[in-house]
Parts: sequence; C-alpha cells; structure tokens
Amino acid sequence: MKHPRDCETVMPVRVLPQDLGADGRVTPGTVLRGVDLAAAMPAMRHARGRVVTVSLDRMDFFCFPPVGRALLFKCRVNQAGRSSMEVGVRVEAEDLATGEVRHTATAYATFVAMGPDGKPAAVPQLLPETPDEERRVREALERRALRKAERGRTAGEPFPGDIAPPTGPGRSPEASRTDMPVRMMPWHANPAGNVHGGVILLNMDQAAAMAAMRHAGLAVEAVSVQGVSFLAPGRVDEVLTFRACVERARGPLMDVGVEVMAENLVTGESRRAAEAWMVYRGLDAHGAPGDAPALIPGSAQELERWREARRRGEARDAERARERDSQAGAPASPGD
Repeated sequence: MKHPRDCETVMPVRVLPQDLGADGRVTPGTVLRGVDLAAAMPAMRHARGRVVTVSLDRMDFFCFPPVGRALLFKCRVNQAGRSSMEVGVRVEAEDLATGEVRHTATAYATFVAMGPDGKPAAVPQLLPETPDEERRVREALERRALRKAERGRTAGEPFPGDIAPPTGPGRSPEASRTDMPVRMMPWHANPAGNVHGGVILLNMDQAAAMAAMRHAGLAVEAVSVQGVSFLAPGRVDEVLTFRACVERARGPLMDVGVEVMAENLVTGESRRAAEAWMVYRGLDAHGAPGDAPALIPGSAQELERWREARRRGEARDAERARERDSQAGAPASPGD
C-alpha cells in the first residue's frame, strides 16, 4: 500500500528553439511528449516495474510559452486499480528571470504495469490521506467509468438531444484528410524496444494540425486532446502512418480524428497502433479566433464520425463542469 505523495514527481524541461512552432511558441506535440515522459515516472515508482501507456484520457491546453521558459511537469498517481494507474499531470510554465508561473496544461494518463513475462502485473493499493486526494480518486474513477461507457456503446446508437448535421455550403471531411508516414528509428524507442508513446503523441499533433489547417484555411492552435488510445506497439524500422481528418467544425473549433497505422515494409503486415481525437482553434491574421468553414458529412461513415465527435464534446464539457464544481476552492496541486 502506498500514499500518493510517495510517487510525486516534478520534471523540469527548458523550452528550446527546436521545440517551437511557426508562431514562436512551444508546440502542443512537445508538451504531449513531455507529459508521457513525466507521467511514466510516478507510475513506475508506484509499480516498481515497467509500465506501458494505455491512454491519455483528456488534456486541456491553456497557454503555449515561448523559448527560454521552463516547463514543469508535476505528476502524481491519482488512482490505482489491479494493474492500471491513472496519473494526473499539471504542466506549468515558469519565467526563469521573473519567477512568474502560468498554468499551461492539465492531463490524465493511464498506465498498466507489466511483469517480466510481458503480462499485466499487480500494483500496490493507493491510500489517499486527505480530502483532496480522496477527491482525485473519485474523479479518476468517474473518468474510468466514462471510458468504459463509451467503449460499450453501440455505434450509431441515438442519444438525447441528437440533431441533424449541418447542410449547405461548406467543406467535406475528405478535403482535410492528411496522411503522414514516419519511419521509426532506434532513437524513437523506449527501454522495452517499442516506439515511445511520446513520439506517437508528437506526430499525432503534427498530422492533426495539418488537417485542421487544410479545413480552415487558417493558422490553428491546439485547444484540447479529448482522448488517446494506444492499441498495439509500434516497432523500430516500421512505418507509422498518421491519418488525420476533421470530423466536426463549429465556429473556430474543429474536432480532428487521428488513426495511426503501423506497417512492416518487409512483410507487408499492417495494424492499427493508436487513435486520438483532438480539438483545434482557427486563428485569423491577428491571432484572434477565426471561424472555420462548416463541415458537411457526405457518407454514412462521415455522418457517424460527426455524431461521435459531438457526443465526445458534450461528454467532455459535462466532465469539466463536474470537476470545476468538485475543485472549487481546492488548492492547485500535482494530479489536477
């Protein structure tokens, strides 16, 4: 049995020029990569063994700092099951000259402990000591229940408030489609020899941002990650193709789906390695939010993706509202 404080971790990373996008600010992919690297440490400390990233439940971006700032990844285990652990990550940007600190992002990642035989291994029970730690356990269990409900829902199943998709002038999902193949090299591997989750997250952001820019005809910035699932490991010398497409547009916001396919170029074997759903905001020439064209689903499959995107957005909005009410008056700390 372990306490949440036993595995608390803070990982500082300085923002360097190679971490910046065209707007001179750190890229969302850089933050995502850091989240995966940092969150694995408290998970490993809790399990005292190897862990693998299973999912990134949700991540909200609040700002993107410029070069020279220090990104502080503050992590702790929020909840532990039989072999899985949810790690909460609070990302802060510190101006090293003035000491000013800004909340940059919040994320929740799920890891599974792996034994020497490559199968899930049991982890110690987590013992919360304070009301704040009990709240984080409760919220983690609610997020887990939401994930299970979404996995168990039948595709095409109606839900309260279902409405017809937009019609009229606009762009089709196919117009934004982006396929980005990347060959995996030895420096992309984790200690287990598989492609590091942070590398996959970094490339997901690049492909999704291109799809959003194609749809909007504008510069874009990331707003949130609504969910990431790792389905199968990518391996060195395989080609991972990141396939992104806008699935829903509403004002300046665009929901982008990303599918990652792993291909062995020698055998021709292909499999789905990961999937994600990300939200971007269009920006006009002055950096203010700019409306994107309407997205007009054509096929039955595009209509289903539009409905799923709407469902995810409403579910995440409700989840954020519950957490805001739950956290009202609570001090900010790792895990939130």
